[in-house]
Amino acid sequence: MKKAVGALLVLVCLMSAPARASGSFTGYDLPASSLTSYSVTVGPDGRVRYELAGPVNIGKWGGSFQGSCGYDPKTKRASESLTDSDGNKILTTSDCDHDPWETGSLCSGWTISVKGFNADSRNWIQGLHVPISAVSLSAADQANLARAKKKAEADAARARAVHNRILQPLPTPTPKNVHLAMGPGAHVPQFPTVAPTKVVLPTPTPAPLYGAVYTGGTPATMKVGQAVTVPITVQNTSSQAWPAGGAFHLAFHWYRGGALLVRDGDRTFITTAVAPGATVNLMAKVTAPPTAGASVLQWDMVQEGVTWFSDKGVPMSAPKNVNVTP
Repeated sequence: MKKAVGALLVLVCLMSAPARASGSFTGYDLPASSLTSYSVTVGPDGRVRYELAGPVNIGKWGGSFQGSCGYDPKTKRASESLTDSDGNKILTTSDCDHDPWETGSLCSGWTISVKGFNADSRNWIQGLHVPISAVSLSAADQANLARAKKKAEADAARARAVHNRILQPLPTPTPKNVHLAMGPGAHVPQFPTVAPTKVVLPTPTPAPLYGAVYTGGTPATMKVGQAVTVPITVQNTSSQAWPAGGAFHLAFHWYRGGALLVRDGDRTFITTAVAPGATVNLMAKVTAPPTAGASVLQWDMVQEGVTWFSDKGVPMSAPKNVNVTP
């Protein structure tokens, strides 16, 4: 079977599964959380935009997908554009009473168009529920997106409040009539000329070439050699962007008793471009040390083949104590 058809089976089989914490579809186990990165923004008009990325795995076929999705609460319209690792695309629109990425509810009046698939695959896709990426979310993914949306709505509300305060008109002062009585020979006081004061503004300090701030990403307990996936938010505080699929990756170090135990932790790829000052939400893989004992986990960005961020003076994440059991 052609690779494009296999990729179709990978993408659609994963995405046509109902929302749940875990389960199986056509005999293959699905992970409790499939997204590796996501971001949520809310505009001044209330429109919500999702950027999603995750793996596609079923049978011997594998790859990844990226999606750009949106919901307009005024028009009740949802849309999505999904692209798999072979470049095949699925585009959908639908009518939804509520944000389907928040509620997981089905929509009506949908349209589906595909690019890069054969006729049999296109006919099969037409029978799927829409939006595909919303109805296929796991419970963990849906909870993470709901929290991210709530924060984005709060940020948008604060921005609107500041904007409205700035636009408030200043009160018009009431004019007052001043009468001066000047008689013959009156002395007119002379005021000294004040020399202008030169004000020198400080030169702003440019952002460093490397910078990152980490939030979350702490497992409570782990077993020796166990691999788990944890949610973590990373802010790009540097002056350069981190391109999607580039050399910038998230990794970690393990310490025990103040000594370095594991230096080169698992890499989590940045699948969505992160501009300076922006944040990215990741589902990061972390593997426990090979021996049991109280250990300390610290996250660190790395530019592969160039440098660890911590080697450039960028603080790692705050030390997190993890009990590693046999």
